[in-house]
Amino acid sequence: NPVNQIRFAAKTTEGYVMADVSKLNSFPEGLSGKPSGQVYQNLEITVGDEKLGSSDFMEEAVIGFSVSIEWIESNDIDVDTIRLEHYSGDKWEKLPTTKVAEDTGRMYFESRTKSFSPFAICADTTSMSDELSTGISLTERAGQGTIPDNGDENPYGTHSKDNYRLLPVFVFIVLALLLLVYYIDKRK
Repeated sequence: NPVNQIRFAAKTTEGYVMADVSKLNSFPEGLSGKPSGQVYQNLEITVGDEKLGSSDFMEEAVIGFSVSIEWIESNDIDVDTIRLEHYSGDKWEKLPTTKVAEDTGRMYFESRTKSFSPFAICADTTSMSDELSTGISLTERAGQGTIPDNGDENPYGTHSKDNYRLLPVFVFIVLALLLLVYYIDKRK
């Protein structure tokens, strides 16, 4: 799945909210028009129930996604045009998208949206490839990327479950200190 992360700040407290990202082989039926440019992947992203996916629930969400350098090179893609498009109000809209990292096989991007629905990762082809203009292929340049090739590690630096393994120890220490303070206070 090309989506690496979804983050947002909710306007209301909803507790645990489930996000579902589905890769689609084609556009959902009933959509008018198609996204612009060449499509890398069609997606359906839902967060919680219908009300949670709207701007009434959140100010803005950030969707992190990646694109394979092999696809970029084989389709003569202009890297600066890679974007996420969102279907909203019976049309496709281009979302603000920023490249955030690159490794030996993928480029990582973030896009901002105000709601969830069908999405498409798109890009435009270029008449002159990046290799011709710079003399360096994307594969060669990727080795000089902004992050090392570290397998499955998330380039965004978000926390994995392994980072929370010390949480029970921390909770135990805090509780022990609270009991100690209570015991000392009671003896006075």
